[in-house]
Amino acid sequence: NHLHPIKIFAAVLLMVLCGHSAYAQHPYFYTLHDDNGLPSNEVYQLQQDGFGYMWIGCNAGLYRYDGYKFQGYNNTKQNSIAISGLKVSPTQQMYCQNFGGQIFYIKNDSLLLFMDLKERTRAHPPYTIDKQGNIWIGLPEGILKRDINGKEELLFKGQLYINDIKPYDDGSIYVSDIAKGLVHIYKDNSGTYQCKKIAGVPEAFTNSRTTIETKGDHIYALSTTNAERNYFVTSIQRDTARLIKYMPKNSIA
Repeated sequence: NHLHPIKIFAAVLLMVLCGHSAYAQHPYFYTLHDDNGLPSNEVYQLQQDGFGYMWIGCNAGLYRYDGYKFQGYNNTKQNSIAISGLKVSPTQQMYCQNFGGQIFYIKNDSLLLFMDLKERTRAHPPYTIDKQGNIWIGLPEGILKRDINGKEELLFKGQLYINDIKPYDDGSIYVSDIAKGLVHIYKDNSGTYQCKKIAGVPEAFTNSRTTIETKGDHIYALSTTNAERNYFVTSIQRDTARLIKYMPKNSIA
């Protein structure tokens, strides 16, 4: 079963807020919903920036919450209002995307259009930001890398069909691919990007939806098979994966 987006939002928000007003073993907390200020109960993603603001991507758009009020952001060039894909750059700049192939960023307290990819993809493409500030975008034609100066490079043209993409501390990139499973992208000694399939990936990762998360030195992948709804958690070390937990259908509340 899947948790409703507002349940996810409430759970995370409560953990954040209760730490600010704790009295011994009796923390104070309150719930936000559309009756008391939350712009929409259909929340897709939450992200906290380095300044402590909570950013909310929902079907009503992008909002920033400072603990007291919500501030909305929009752009006249938006072809879709709903927002997800919230990411914070190394310079604490907030990025987000809509479901119409557009990526935006916040500058001078305004929502600005970063890239319009609606002619190159039918949906919202997976993207990430590495520690150098490079933007990596998974497109049907390959991986588009755009550096901080706006220079673009298309890598692995026609080789990958990407579900998720995440940077690692060493500058390499990990990708979940529908056909190949998990892939490691890195520069060799000549400075050329290489694409290596990760060994040990469970067969179930093929033709499934996989999300990659990095926690310190550890890399994890959560995969769910599209038909059976079975879940697999895999630990990745460099170019080798190891299945650490299998959760069959109906085992997750």
